[in-house]
Amino acid sequence: MTTPLYQCLIFGQATQQQISTLKNTISTAMTHFGLLAEIHYTVTQGYGDGFVEVVPTVAVFFGGSEARLEEHSNLMRLNIPIIPIVTDVANVNKELPECLWPLNALALTSEDTELIKPTNLVLQCLGLLPTQRRVFISYRRTESRDVAVQLFEALW
Repeated sequence: MTTPLYQCLIFGQATQQQISTLKNTISTAMTHFGLLAEIHYTVTQGYGDGFVEVVPTVAVFFGGSEARLEEHSNLMRLNIPIIPIVTDVANVNKELPECLWPLNALALTSEDTELIKPTNLVLQCLGLLPTQRRVFISYRRTESRDVAVQLFEALW
């Protein structure tokens, strides 16, 4: 198996429908970048077999009654952002483990059947939103300035 460029980990009490929908929506978004599942990115429940510590990763935590996140200390050690998801922001203390209470939770809405908001947060954490993508081209010589400006205009 090749090392993926990006990883998304799913924790908590997600239903099979939520897991499937999130995977499909992330997959649709990733195809816009020309990225292929299991080659360029992975979406797994928990760490999965192919987890790589040094690859950009985001964790999505689906809250529920008596939800636990035993992996919290390891996620913090690896600086992996966690997106807590609850049914309503008023239920944060009921649906999330105490270690996630300080984080801003995302409340699922009945209108977001494709889990677009969580997917957008996943893309944001991985630095894949259009406003976050950047290219730096270094040029030093005075005579290359015109080519650099042309390249900038072509890419903009």
